[in-house]
Amino acid sequence: MSLLSTIWLVIASACLTLAAVHGHVWLRERSLAANAAFAALAASVAAMAYFELRMFQSESTAEYGRMLWWYHLPVWSGLVSMVFFVRLYLRTGRAWLGWTAIGLRTVALLVNFVSSPNINFHEITSLERIRLLGADLAIPKGETNPLLAIAQVSLLVLILFVADAAWTAWRAGARRRALVIGGGFVVFIAVAGVMAVLSYWGLASVPVAATFFFLPIVLAMGYELGLELIRSVRLAVELEAKTTELRGSEQKLSFAAEAASAGLWSVEPRTGRLWGTPKALSMFGLAPGHEHQIGQVLASIHPDGRERFRAFVQGSHDYRAALEYRSIQPDGTIRWHATRGGKHDDGEAGQSLMGATVDITERKRAEDEVARQRVELEHLSRVAALNEMSGTLAHELNQPLAIIMSNAEAAQALLERPVLDLDEVRAILDDIVAADARAGEVIKRLRRMLKREEPARHSLSINDVVQGVLQFMRAELVRRGIALETALAESLPDVLADRVAIEQVLVNLINNACDAMNGNLPGDRGLKVVTAADDGMVCALIVDAGTGLPTQPDRVFDAFYTTKRSGLGMGLAISRSILSAHGGRLSAESNPERGATFTVCLPVAGTPA
Repeated sequence: MSLLSTIWLVIASACLTLAAVHGHVWLRERSLAANAAFAALAASVAAMAYFELRMFQSESTAEYGRMLWWYHLPVWSGLVSMVFFVRLYLRTGRAWLGWTAIGLRTVALLVNFVSSPNINFHEITSLERIRLLGADLAIPKGETNPLLAIAQVSLLVLILFVADAAWTAWRAGARRRALVIGGGFVVFIAVAGVMAVLSYWGLASVPVAATFFFLPIVLAMGYELGLELIRSVRLAVELEAKTTELRGSEQKLSFAAEAASAGLWSVEPRTGRLWGTPKALSMFGLAPGHEHQIGQVLASIHPDGRERFRAFVQGSHDYRAALEYRSIQPDGTIRWHATRGGKHDDGEAGQSLMGATVDITERKRAEDEVARQRVELEHLSRVAALNEMSGTLAHELNQPLAIIMSNAEAAQALLERPVLDLDEVRAILDDIVAADARAGEVIKRLRRMLKREEPARHSLSINDVVQGVLQFMRAELVRRGIALETALAESLPDVLADRVAIEQVLVNLINNACDAMNGNLPGDRGLKVVTAADDGMVCALIVDAGTGLPTQPDRVFDAFYTTKRSGLGMGLAISRSILSAHGGRLSAESNPERGATFTVCLPVAGTPA
């Protein structure tokens, strides 16, 4: 075998190897169309190499003409593959130039099929022999077919197409690709075209050896393939490291979620498909191992929270957004759940909702029990306060009863007179009714303070509440010799509160103020009650002239802290808890001269507590 035959077989083998590699890549990943185009181009060049070698070894003009006739088929497929490869690999190129080259070459192929012996010659008259690389090569001589110009013009258009695409890629920054691929193709096509013109038009005795000049393209693509392989290996190593890191993160996240008894879940954009850990699915009453939709979760939520959850899913939240709701389990039981989540950007897929859900049923039960115990404690505190005021309350009731009694006796005396004075009887009866109403109001307040019921918040005027409490404690203040001063601001906004609870706080604070002034001289016992608005709140201030507060004023709100011999130290602690439950505050500060000021503040009605 001659050196020339060896070279052509090596070129054909290299092209077929590249065709197999890139074809395999395309079969594994169909989106890599550029690899499919290059595989077709490499296979076409391998076929061209075969027919060129057969033409070099032809013994007769008929055999040469037949091989040249078949040679145009891989040339056509190679040109088409090259146009598509350049467009896909360089991501540029004028489409109309590419389609023009393909169209001209297709016309040339059809003319070749109907010509005899081929589109190159009307007749091959003889074969000339030249010695090259240890082999005698056949070179055709004969009458050239003018239609051969169609095929050669297609090569010229192809050169323009590739050169334009390479220049555009160069300017776009893809300089290595533009130089290696674009430049290589231009050289390959130009040299092949020049040799064809010289040989077929009888200008020189040169063989048509286009595939030899495709060898740089083979080497360039081998280099590119090597770089891609190196990048693939690096990416594989990095991916393995990231996968290991991600797996570790997932295990840590799963462990943390299990430790927190949390269920993790996400909802795909557009489809509404729900993914969830087994813990999350069990909270939603769904079975693991099946596909689920977010609509199934909505169906399991109690009707009073369903719309809020729907708005939570459809809205745009960050991961601080949280929601508490009840869900109905398959067995009919009610569970409380807390969900925290937000939108996550999935790139082209859009935004998906991701979140974590925990079962807070036991916490809710504990909160309900604490609330029940607080109501019970508040009730006991009211009873204790009323017990301390029992003497005053008896006096409050005795006064109207004595009035009723004296008026009734006077009426009886009037009835025994021979002439009845109706106006005087009517006045006596009015006094009886007024005294009865006063006694009834005292009893109503006692009943309200003594009743044990759930708190009920209503829109209230703080001035009305203060005036009602002062009216209720009027006799107590008189009995203790307390001089009362009020400064109630006008046009204060209403507050949203439970009247009985706020009355309890005020009664407790006023009683404490009276106790603090027990050691003062009889004419030195002053109590001032002030109301005012303060930064979205309405406040009532109880100012006394008593013994004042300890060095750390907030200590008076600690449970069981007391300065009274018979006190439990729970009154102020309970009062502060009542204000906190209303979204308000209770504070204490020492006055500049003497005594203390306790401030009760409640949010204006309509302000979230």
